[in-house]
Amino acid sequence: MGKVYQQLCTVSVEPQECKDDMCQGSTSGVLINPRQNVVLTHASLLYPMEQYLTEKFLSNIKACGKLDNVTFKTKVNVEVTFPNTQVYDSEVSQNTDKIFSTVVSAGSTDDISYLNTYKGKIISVFTVKKLKDILKTLLPNDQWKFEHEMRAASSGNEQNHQPVSHSNEQLYYNLLSCFVLIQLQAPGVRIPSQLTFQAATESMVGNPVEICATPFGSLNPRVFLNSLSHGILSKVAGPSGVLLMTDARCVPGCEGGALFLVKGNKRFPCSHLVQCV
Repeated sequence: MGKVYQQLCTVSVEPQECKDDMCQGSTSGVLINPRQNVVLTHASLLYPMEQYLTEKFLSNIKACGKLDNVTFKTKVNVEVTFPNTQVYDSEVSQNTDKIFSTVVSAGSTDDISYLNTYKGKIISVFTVKKLKDILKTLLPNDQWKFEHEMRAASSGNEQNHQPVSHSNEQLYYNLLSCFVLIQLQAPGVRIPSQLTFQAATESMVGNPVEICATPFGSLNPRVFLNSLSHGILSKVAGPSGVLLMTDARCVPGCEGGALFLVKGNKRFPCSHLVQCV
């Protein structure tokens, strides 16, 4: 059963010209197409990078226009980190009584062999219009506020955070309903497909759920990669159940992780990803 977590990862982006941690983005992610090595994550990955995004891209985000073929003002380095499936499989076979064995449970957290990191490339950013519409109702633009302390925590730079400008707050708001597709630049690498997705419309309030994601993103995946949080489905809202609310714990960096519907001993990732609001 633990194999369903092997397609979950953490994603980081950093402009080549970046001089400090404040322009680095980091989220959790899901490998949704193992054959094509395509990872899906949330667009909060781009939050800290406003100064490196083109004016055309920023304008399209605001207008909910076409966002494919993202262009930056500088080269952007993308890295995606997964648990090492060979080490992980060995641990699961030795811990069959455990529902979930963490990727570092049998060794030192400094042992890099428990992780596999690949280069990646952003191939698309897209908006889910139904989600955008309901967020406008629940979180009106003039009432949205992003806490800069949370941004600092997700970058691991709590001591040196700076207040977020009004223009940045607008970018955060506009990206809430956006998602990012990343192509792994790793020819020949294949991670087995273990996920069976379930539509959000099949979910019912009160159903047990769990979030599997990486708190603080790429800050220290050797410690936090694919951590679990349990709760219930608190509310299903919007057309096609586009908005799911849960009391399962979610912290910065978990955006883009998987929300699993729990049915007995089986986990089914929902068709929506985690977004901490």
